[in-house]
Amino acid sequence: MKRLGIVLVGVAAFAIFLVGCSLDGLRHNPALQAAARDQRQAVLRAAVAEAGRADAGGRTGAADSRLDEAVQALGGGANAYATIGESVRAQNRPALALRLLERGLQKAPDGRDDPLLLGALARAARQNGKTNRAAEAERQAAARADAILRAEAGVGVRRTSEESEQAANRLLVAGAYFHEYAKNTPQALKAWRAALALVPDEPTLLNQVGYTLADEGTTPAEWNEALDLTRRALAKAPNEAMIRDSYGWALYRLGDTKAARRILRQAADDLPDEPDAHYHLGVALAKLGLSNEARAEFTRTLRLRPDHEKAKTALAGLPAVPNEPSVAPPPAG
Repeated sequence: MKRLGIVLVGVAAFAIFLVGCSLDGLRHNPALQAAARDQRQAVLRAAVAEAGRADAGGRTGAADSRLDEAVQALGGGANAYATIGESVRAQNRPALALRLLERGLQKAPDGRDDPLLLGALARAARQNGKTNRAAEAERQAAARADAILRAEAGVGVRRTSEESEQAANRLLVAGAYFHEYAKNTPQALKAWRAALALVPDEPTLLNQVGYTLADEGTTPAEWNEALDLTRRALAKAPNEAMIRDSYGWALYRLGDTKAARRILRQAADDLPDEPDAHYHLGVALAKLGLSNEARAEFTRTLRLRPDHEKAKTALAGLPAVPNEPSVAPPPAG
């Protein structure tokens, strides 16, 4: 999962954008959006590392307290709990994650209504072997996401700008749940398209729908729509590297590999810690026959995310050409 922020693990991509950060106020200021995202990312990484060390040392109280501090630093809402809980769980500390997420369910003002928090809790519970708790949380998450979609999608009433943005944020969260936890891309796209209908010029939503169509679409019509949406998003936020990566990926899917390579190189250079940006660049390089350069990108992807299965497969499929010359990318413009 990616696009709404720097990918850390799974659904954290969505939550890292959503923590303390609505569409309102960031829409017309991509630089502010990127700065806020980077700050939240730094807070999250530090908290997860410190809490993990405390937990490993048997200091569970200290670990819990450090995570609670981080939650408050990220706004104290349900998405703060979901983001940090998912990151902790991915570090193979599901018990620590589950304790945090259960606290979030009780303490966050919107905790019991947030499908991402409930989905993260279900995942952590299942990893802890608590199957009944996991099943209960999964049912609650699905019901809440369905309720948001029914309530907000296609409502034929006039809304104020503020009401539209609030509804779009709820649909954004519901779509994230459908995509990451329910593994239901059509339903996720339905939620995101409904959000986009409410705020049609929002680059985050243009990019999310566009990237999903580029990455998971199977027809030229879907890839052409992806190209149009990501191009529009890039026009609104020209300095946002994640959107540039989406645009380059759409170009690649449509077969314009040389142009895609140039765009994806720019994105990967600006996103040194983003695994998928390097994977996408590697795919384009491999298509152009530049196996050594592709190998470097796939290797970097796996260093950043060792469980990146697509990169593992792509790396294994490269021909062994140890002396292949490197070809400089074409000039920009």
